[in-house]
Amino acid sequence: DTFDIDGDGVIDMFEFQYIDRRYPMLLFPAFRLQEKMQKMTLGERTWVKINEKIQEGRRRHEHVRYNNNREKEIRPKISIPTNA
Repeated sequence: DTFDIDGDGVIDMFEFQYIDRRYPMLLFPAFRLQEKMQKMTLGERTWVKINEKIQEGRRRHEHVRYNNNREKEIRPKISIPTNA
């Protein structure tokens, strides 16, 4: 309850970032475990490439979403009469 700021029962990204900034030592063991597992499995360089691809995918997704919303805003509303 302490970390669920908006009380929705879920710790979202904003709340997670808040926890990380406010209590860095709380999440440190998890980050160290992740780091060690990455080094022991595919290696640090491969995980850096994986993360770069993930970030690029997120940027593309945001770009497409932004452009789709923008297109909807500027697309003229045309009503085509139908011959009924």
